Amino acid sequence: MFDSYNDIFTQRAKTYDTAMHCCSDARRAEFECATKNFPWKHREIVADIPSGAGYLSKYRPREVDLYHIDSCDTFNQLSEQKVITSPLEDMPFPDNHFDRVISIAGSHHMEDKNGFFCEVKRVLKPGGVFNYSDVMQGSKEDTFLNQFVDSYNSMGHQGIFISKGTISDLANTGFDIVQADYQRVCWQFNSEQDMVFFVKSLFGLDLADDDTILTNIKDILGYQVQSQGVTMEWALYYIDAQSKV
Repeated sequence: MFDSYNDIFTQRAKTYDTAMHCCSDARRAEFECATKNFPWKHREIVADIPSGAGYLSKYRPREVDLYHIDSCDTFNQLSEQKVITSPLEDMPFPDNHFDRVISIAGSHHMEDKNGFFCEVKRVLKPGGVFNYSDVMQGSKEDTFLNQFVDSYNSMGHQGIFISKGTISDLANTGFDIVQADYQRVCWQFNSEQDMVFFVKSLFGLDLADDDTILTNIKDILGYQVQSQGVTMEWALYYIDAQSKV
């Protein structure tokens, strides 16, 4: 049976949050790439969905009004910021409320993506931007998560990742696809030890020892050790869409 986003992170939110705080800039490239083609606008109203504990906030301009929305209340309890707890297919906002919605690498735990897309369309203003990204089906990130993590996380991991059908689903929901491409967004660490701790905590690898994690990062993803630190290979598929007027 598919475990919902809320079921998963009710159990995993604390270790996930620990990882994101201990290596707070590890995923900088991933967050910054989300708005690369459509830069932040002055005083726009933005929703980050699902937001976790609000990790995107450090990468937004001060004048942007950013709402953190997540279905798992544990993230609200962990966060120093306000996280609005809500079903992601039925959010407590009026129609045409947001100028932009950003969703980074969280939707693969949602079984009802079309319901989510319809709700994003509803709360976006006409012409509003949807910056959507996740792992691409068939990629090495897919292999790492749905094979390695699935084997060494006692809860398992079977993500439903971006496929060719995703773009059609967005278009059928009422979005114009402006751009869609696979982007290399490597994770950065001070050491191999930090990298292993981050990956273990972020993905809940309670059945794996550190050597097993390091070996599988090397064999499936790849990483480089340089004088300034460690770069772990990672990539996401980024889709920029606009709500049809």
